[in-house]
Amino acid sequence: MTSGKGQLLCINQSPVNLTLVGTEIWVTESQIRHRLIPEEAGNIPDRFFIRRFGLN
Repeated sequence: MTSGKGQLLCINQSPVNLTLVGTEIWVTESQIRHRLIPEEAGNIPDRFFIRRFGLN
């Protein structure tokens, strides 16, 4: 896997971005979720999550 492929994935109906940096994977929730999921159109987020996982 290499970083920079520009792919959008979904986990539990939430669009996320994946970034690979060395031996770490960063998962960030997309800030455009309310534009991608019709049911969330009026629910504009005021925050989003960032998770880091080590591959060691």
